[in-house]
Amino acid sequence: VNTTTDGSGDTSWLNLELGWQLMTEKEKLLFENYEIILHDMYSPGTRIEKVPLLKTNPKTGKLSSTLNCLHLDNKKSEWVKCIHRDGKNLSFQETYNFHKTFYEIIEGKKNTIYTHHWNNGDIIVYDNWFNVHKREKVNDNSISGGRLLKRLTFNFV
Repeated sequence: VNTTTDGSGDTSWLNLELGWQLMTEKEKLLFENYEIILHDMYSPGTRIEKVPLLKTNPKTGKLSSTLNCLHLDNKKSEWVKCIHRDGKNLSFQETYNFHKTFYEIIEGKKNTIYTHHWNNGDIIVYDNWFNVHKREKVNDNSISGGRLLKRLTFNFV
């Protein structure tokens, strides 16, 4: 890692598995009978797949959401094409509202978010099955020689 000197570029992970466990039954009912229409974020409109809102972790048996990346402007790459319910695809605005509500509830639960401030030499190991992550804006002028993070992906199925 070669990271910033001003603390910009922190990465946060949201634990969707824990968030779902901590939801009340009333909150869970808000998301009943929905499906997610996914597509290839690098080639939107291809590899379209309809999946349930919830998936079961093959290691723990716990539930987490398949709801992933959705951008506000509907122009950038994203995994979620739209939300599906009762035989119809929701509009972008309806999909956005669903996504926002779901994440706000989970983010409001205790211990569902971990934020890491990077220091040179740091190593993070996380299970991408039930986590989503985001990075805060990097202030380019706070990096000597450019920011560098290396990533390795392992499949332990």
